[in-house]
Amino acid sequence: IDRPYGLSSWRTSSYYAVFFNQSKNLALQDPAVREALTVAIDRDGLVGQVFGAGNAGAVPDYGPIPPDAPYYAAPASAGASASGPAAAESLLDNAGWTVSSSTGLRAKTVHGSVIPLTLELTVPQIAFLTKTAEFLRMAWTAIGVQVNVTADPPGDITANTIKNRDYEALLFGNALGPSSDLYSFWDSSQRFYPGLNLAILGDNAVDSPIEAARQSSSTDVAAADLAHAQQEIESDYPAVFLYSPDYLYASGANIRGIATSSVLTDPSDRFRDVSSWYLNTARVLK
Repeated sequence: IDRPYGLSSWRTSSYYAVFFNQSKNLALQDPAVREALTVAIDRDGLVGQVFGAGNAGAVPDYGPIPPDAPYYAAPASAGASASGPAAAESLLDNAGWTVSSSTGLRAKTVHGSVIPLTLELTVPQIAFLTKTAEFLRMAWTAIGVQVNVTADPPGDITANTIKNRDYEALLFGNALGPSSDLYSFWDSSQRFYPGLNLAILGDNAVDSPIEAARQSSSTDVAAADLAHAQQEIESDYPAVFLYSPDYLYASGANIRGIATSSVLTDPSDRFRDVSSWYLNTARVLK
Protein backbone atom coordinates (compact mmCIF):
# COMPACT_ATOMS: atom_id res chain seq x y z
CA ILE A 1 0.00 0.00 0.00
CA ASP A 2 1.37 3.39 -0.99
CA ARG A 3 1.04 5.77 1.94
CA PRO A 4 2.09 9.42 2.29
CA TYR A 5 3.70 8.43 5.57
CA GLY A 6 5.76 5.66 7.11
CA LEU A 7 4.12 3.18 9.47
CA SER A 8 6.15 1.30 12.07
CA SER A 9 4.83 -1.48 14.30
CA TRP A 10 6.14 -2.68 17.67
CA ARG A 11 5.10 -5.57 19.86
CA THR A 12 3.88 -4.41 23.27
CA SER A 13 3.53 -5.77 26.79
CA SER A 14 -0.20 -5.01 26.96
CA TYR A 15 -3.13 -7.34 26.43
CA TYR A 16 -6.92 -7.43 26.44
CA ALA A 17 -9.06 -10.00 28.23
CA VAL A 18 -12.55 -10.62 29.55
CA PHE A 19 -12.28 -10.54 33.35
CA PHE A 20 -14.87 -12.49 35.35
CA ASN A 21 -16.49 -11.23 38.54
CA GLN A 22 -17.67 -14.53 39.99
CA SER A 23 -19.48 -12.87 42.89
CA LYS A 24 -21.94 -11.31 40.42
CA ASN A 25 -22.78 -14.48 38.48
CA LEU A 26 -23.39 -17.94 39.97
CA ALA A 27 -22.65 -19.72 36.70
CA LEU A 28 -19.16 -18.22 36.59
CA GLN A 29 -18.36 -19.89 39.89
CA ASP A 30 -18.28 -23.20 38.01
CA PRO A 31 -14.71 -23.77 36.70
CA ALA A 32 -16.13 -25.75 33.77
CA VAL A 33 -18.07 -22.69 32.62
CA ARG A 34 -15.02 -20.45 32.78
CA GLU A 35 -12.93 -23.01 30.93
CA ALA A 36 -15.61 -23.50 28.28
CA LEU A 37 -15.84 -19.76 27.67
CA THR A 38 -12.07 -19.74 27.23
CA VAL A 39 -11.67 -22.68 24.85
CA ALA A 40 -14.65 -21.63 22.71
CA ILE A 41 -12.76 -18.62 21.33
CA ASP A 42 -10.79 -18.90 18.10
CA ARG A 43 -8.19 -16.25 18.85
CA ASP A 44 -6.65 -16.30 15.39
CA GLY A 45 -10.09 -15.75 13.91
CA LEU A 46 -10.78 -12.99 16.42
CA VAL A 47 -7.56 -11.15 15.66
CA GLY A 48 -8.14 -11.49 11.91
CA GLN A 49 -11.67 -10.13 12.15
CA VAL A 50 -10.86 -7.24 14.46
CA PHE A 51 -7.46 -6.19 13.11
CA GLY A 52 -7.67 -7.30 9.49
CA ALA A 53 -6.27 -9.91 7.15
CA GLY A 54 -2.87 -11.28 8.06
CA ASN A 55 -3.46 -10.50 11.76
CA ALA A 56 -1.40 -7.33 11.38
CA GLY A 57 -1.86 -5.26 14.51
CA ALA A 58 -2.12 -7.87 17.25
CA VAL A 59 -1.19 -11.41 18.25
CA PRO A 60 -3.34 -13.97 20.10
CA ASP A 61 -2.82 -14.11 23.85
CA TYR A 62 -3.47 -16.94 26.29
CA GLY A 63 -2.17 -15.65 29.61
CA PRO A 64 -1.36 -12.71 31.92
CA ILE A 65 2.01 -11.99 30.29
CA PRO A 66 1.62 -11.55 26.53
CA PRO A 67 3.94 -13.06 23.90
CA ASP A 68 7.32 -11.29 23.53
CA ALA A 69 6.92 -9.39 26.82
CA PRO A 70 9.63 -9.89 29.46
CA TYR A 71 9.22 -13.17 31.40
CA TYR A 72 6.60 -14.55 29.02
CA ALA A 73 6.13 -18.30 29.43
CA ALA A 74 4.14 -20.14 26.78
CA PRO A 75 1.08 -21.77 28.36
CA ALA A 76 0.51 -25.46 27.83
CA SER A 77 -3.05 -24.71 26.68
CA ALA A 78 -2.06 -22.42 23.79
CA GLY A 79 -2.96 -24.07 20.54
CA ALA A 80 -4.05 -27.23 22.34
CA SER A 81 -6.19 -29.72 20.43
CA ALA A 82 -8.91 -29.62 23.11
CA SER A 83 -10.21 -26.24 22.03
CA GLY A 84 -13.02 -24.93 19.87
CA PRO A 85 -16.83 -25.08 20.13
CA ALA A 86 -17.00 -28.88 20.38
CA ALA A 87 -14.57 -28.94 23.32
CA ALA A 88 -16.48 -26.13 25.03
CA GLU A 89 -19.81 -27.92 24.57
CA SER A 90 -18.35 -31.14 25.97
CA LEU A 91 -17.13 -29.31 29.08
CA LEU A 92 -20.57 -27.82 29.67
CA ASP A 93 -22.38 -31.10 28.99
CA ASN A 94 -20.17 -32.98 31.44
CA ALA A 95 -20.72 -30.30 34.10
CA GLY A 96 -24.51 -30.61 33.82
CA TRP A 97 -25.27 -27.48 31.82
CA THR A 98 -27.96 -28.84 29.51
CA VAL A 99 -29.38 -27.24 26.38
CA SER A 100 -33.08 -26.36 26.25
CA SER A 101 -34.74 -27.80 23.14
CA SER A 102 -36.94 -24.71 22.88
CA THR A 103 -34.40 -21.92 23.37
CA GLY A 104 -31.06 -23.53 22.53
CA LEU A 105 -29.66 -22.02 25.72
CA ARG A 106 -28.13 -23.84 28.66
CA ALA A 107 -29.11 -24.07 32.32
CA LYS A 108 -28.32 -26.21 35.33
CA THR A 109 -30.40 -27.27 38.30
CA VAL A 110 -28.60 -26.76 41.62
CA HIS A 111 -30.35 -27.60 44.91
CA GLY A 112 -33.71 -27.44 43.16
CA SER A 113 -33.08 -24.04 41.55
CA VAL A 114 -32.55 -23.56 37.83
CA ILE A 115 -29.52 -21.42 37.03
CA PRO A 116 -29.50 -20.08 33.46
CA LEU A 117 -26.16 -19.82 31.69
CA THR A 118 -26.29 -16.12 30.96
CA LEU A 119 -23.54 -13.52 30.90
CA GLU A 120 -23.60 -9.73 31.01
CA LEU A 121 -20.55 -8.50 29.10
CA THR A 122 -19.47 -4.89 29.67
CA VAL A 123 -17.21 -3.23 27.11
CA PRO A 124 -15.84 0.29 26.58
CA GLN A 125 -17.32 2.16 23.62
CA ILE A 126 -14.20 1.83 21.48
CA ALA A 127 -14.59 0.47 17.96
CA PHE A 128 -12.15 -2.45 18.09
CA LEU A 129 -13.41 -3.50 21.53
CA THR A 130 -17.10 -3.44 20.56
CA LYS A 131 -16.16 -5.49 17.49
CA THR A 132 -14.35 -7.90 19.80
CA ALA A 133 -17.39 -8.11 22.06
CA GLU A 134 -19.63 -9.02 19.12
CA PHE A 135 -17.23 -11.80 18.09
CA LEU A 136 -17.33 -13.15 21.65
CA ARG A 137 -21.11 -12.90 21.83
CA MET A 138 -21.53 -14.95 18.67
CA ALA A 139 -18.98 -17.58 19.75
CA TRP A 140 -20.53 -18.02 23.18
CA THR A 141 -24.11 -18.00 21.87
CA ALA A 142 -23.12 -20.86 19.56
CA ILE A 143 -22.37 -23.07 22.59
CA GLY A 144 -25.63 -22.21 24.35
CA VAL A 145 -24.68 -19.18 26.45
CA GLN A 146 -26.98 -16.17 26.49
CA VAL A 147 -24.76 -13.10 26.23
CA ASN A 148 -25.94 -9.52 26.70
CA VAL A 149 -23.43 -6.84 25.69
CA THR A 150 -23.42 -3.38 27.24
CA ALA A 151 -21.10 -0.73 25.76
CA ASP A 152 -20.37 2.21 28.05
CA PRO A 153 -18.16 5.29 27.70
CA PRO A 154 -14.57 4.47 28.76
CA GLY A 155 -14.65 7.20 31.40
CA ASP A 156 -17.71 5.70 33.04
CA ILE A 157 -16.13 2.26 33.10
CA THR A 158 -12.95 3.44 34.81
CA ALA A 159 -14.69 5.84 37.21
CA ASN A 160 -17.67 3.69 38.17
CA THR A 161 -17.81 0.14 36.78
CA ILE A 162 -14.26 -0.80 37.74
CA LYS A 163 -14.17 1.22 40.94
CA ASN A 164 -17.32 -0.51 42.21
CA ARG A 165 -16.51 -3.89 40.59
CA ASP A 166 -19.98 -3.59 39.08
CA TYR A 167 -19.78 -6.13 36.25
CA GLU A 168 -20.16 -9.83 35.58
CA ALA A 169 -17.64 -9.91 32.74
CA LEU A 170 -15.53 -6.95 31.68
CA LEU A 171 -13.61 -6.59 28.42
CA PHE A 172 -10.60 -4.46 29.34
CA GLY A 173 -6.85 -4.19 28.96
CA ASN A 174 -3.76 -4.40 31.16
CA ALA A 175 -0.37 -2.89 30.35
CA LEU A 176 2.64 -4.48 32.03
CA GLY A 177 5.85 -2.67 32.88
CA PRO A 178 9.44 -3.63 31.95
CA SER A 179 9.59 -6.27 34.72
CA SER A 180 6.21 -7.86 33.83
CA ASP A 181 5.21 -7.38 37.47
CA LEU A 182 1.84 -9.11 37.97
CA TYR A 183 1.24 -7.78 41.48
CA SER A 184 -1.14 -4.91 40.65
CA PHE A 185 -3.24 -7.06 38.34
CA TRP A 186 -3.41 -10.46 40.07
CA ASP A 187 -2.38 -10.32 43.74
CA SER A 188 -5.17 -10.86 46.29
CA SER A 189 -4.40 -7.55 47.97
CA GLN A 190 -5.41 -5.75 44.77
CA ARG A 191 -8.90 -7.27 44.44
CA PHE A 192 -10.73 -4.07 45.27
CA TYR A 193 -10.35 -0.40 44.36
CA PRO A 194 -7.85 1.12 43.86
CA GLY A 195 -6.29 -2.24 43.02
CA LEU A 196 -6.42 -3.52 39.43
CA ASN A 197 -7.16 -7.20 40.07
CA LEU A 198 -10.22 -7.06 37.78
CA ALA A 199 -10.89 -10.80 38.08
CA ILE A 200 -11.02 -10.34 41.88
CA LEU A 201 -8.80 -13.39 42.15
CA GLY A 202 -7.84 -14.39 45.67
CA ASP A 203 -5.45 -17.31 45.55
CA ASN A 204 -2.36 -17.80 47.70
CA ALA A 205 -0.92 -20.14 45.06
CA VAL A 206 -0.83 -17.09 42.77
CA ASP A 207 0.19 -14.53 45.39
CA SER A 208 3.26 -16.43 46.60
CA PRO A 209 5.21 -16.61 43.31
CA ILE A 210 4.16 -13.08 42.32
CA GLU A 211 5.46 -11.65 45.59
CA ALA A 212 8.59 -13.82 45.48
CA ALA A 213 9.42 -12.58 41.98
CA ARG A 214 9.24 -8.97 43.18
CA GLN A 215 11.71 -9.66 45.97
CA SER A 216 14.20 -11.71 43.99
CA SER A 217 17.46 -10.20 42.75
CA SER A 218 18.01 -13.12 40.40
CA THR A 219 16.60 -12.91 36.88
CA ASP A 220 16.41 -16.69 36.63
CA VAL A 221 14.58 -17.06 39.92
CA ALA A 222 12.14 -14.28 39.01
CA ALA A 223 11.51 -15.96 35.65
CA ALA A 224 10.72 -19.26 37.38
CA ASP A 225 8.41 -17.56 39.87
CA LEU A 226 6.54 -15.65 37.17
CA ALA A 227 6.21 -18.79 35.04
CA HIS A 228 4.67 -20.51 38.07
CA ALA A 229 2.30 -17.57 38.64
CA GLN A 230 1.23 -17.61 35.00
CA GLN A 231 0.50 -21.33 35.18
CA GLU A 232 -1.58 -20.94 38.35
CA ILE A 233 -3.60 -18.07 36.89
CA GLU A 234 -4.26 -19.82 33.59
CA SER A 235 -5.34 -23.07 35.27
CA ASP A 236 -8.08 -21.26 37.22
CA TYR A 237 -9.61 -19.53 34.15
CA PRO A 238 -10.37 -16.24 35.94
CA ALA A 239 -10.38 -14.42 32.59
CA VAL A 240 -10.48 -15.11 28.88
CA PHE A 241 -7.19 -13.77 27.52
CA LEU A 242 -7.68 -12.58 23.95
CA TYR A 243 -4.89 -10.68 22.22
CA SER A 244 -1.93 -8.37 22.61
CA PRO A 245 -2.11 -5.30 20.30
CA ASP A 246 0.82 -3.82 18.44
CA TYR A 247 1.83 -0.19 18.80
CA LEU A 248 1.61 1.64 15.47
CA TYR A 249 3.57 4.81 14.83
CA ALA A 250 3.15 7.05 11.79
CA SER A 251 6.22 9.00 10.72
CA GLY A 252 7.45 10.92 7.72
CA ALA A 253 7.58 8.73 4.63
CA ASN A 254 11.28 9.47 4.08
CA ILE A 255 12.48 8.58 7.62
CA ARG A 256 14.72 5.52 7.70
CA GLY A 257 16.47 3.48 10.37
CA ILE A 258 13.52 2.96 12.71
CA ALA A 259 14.16 -0.31 14.56
CA THR A 260 11.05 -2.19 15.69
CA SER A 261 12.61 -5.38 17.06
CA SER A 262 12.24 -4.42 20.73
CA VAL A 263 9.07 -4.71 22.83
CA LEU A 264 7.52 -1.43 23.95
CA THR A 265 6.49 -1.27 27.58
CA ASP A 266 5.85 2.47 27.21
CA PRO A 267 4.98 4.36 23.99
CA SER A 268 7.90 6.75 24.53
CA ASP A 269 10.28 3.79 24.19
CA ARG A 270 9.89 4.05 20.41
CA PHE A 271 12.41 6.90 20.59
CA ARG A 272 15.13 4.86 22.31
CA ASP A 273 17.05 4.52 19.04
CA VAL A 274 16.11 7.88 17.58
CA SER A 275 19.81 8.72 17.17
CA SER A 276 19.92 6.04 14.46
CA TRP A 277 17.06 7.50 12.42
CA TYR A 278 18.00 9.33 9.25
CA LEU A 279 16.51 11.03 6.20
CA ASN A 280 19.09 10.80 3.44
CA THR A 281 22.09 8.74 2.44
CA ALA A 282 25.11 9.85 0.46
CA ARG A 283 28.23 8.28 -0.92
CA VAL A 284 31.44 9.42 0.66
CA LEU A 285 35.05 9.01 -0.40
CA LYS A 286 37.30 7.16 1.97
